[in-house]
Amino acid sequence: MKEFDKAGEYFFQAIDLVNITGDLFLKADLLKSFGNLFIQKGDYHRAIQILSESLSIAEELQIKYPKNLIHRFLAEA
Repeated sequence: MKEFDKAGEYFFQAIDLVNITGDLFLKADLLKSFGNLFIQKGDYHRAIQILSESLSIAEELQIKYPKNLIHRFLAEA
């Protein structure tokens, strides 16, 4: 559980940094992976929230990747 918490902290830091740069593609990709972390932890509600945000960004950008993986992770959650 400690490792999951540490990984979560790293994701928060990375997302904060990407918010500064404004790179929406990278933010969608980070959120996709962050949502997958919550799937691994078994926190499906939080995973769906994060993955939905990531999907919203990917749809706004009209990109196939990471949208394909986001859908896969949403199906898992």
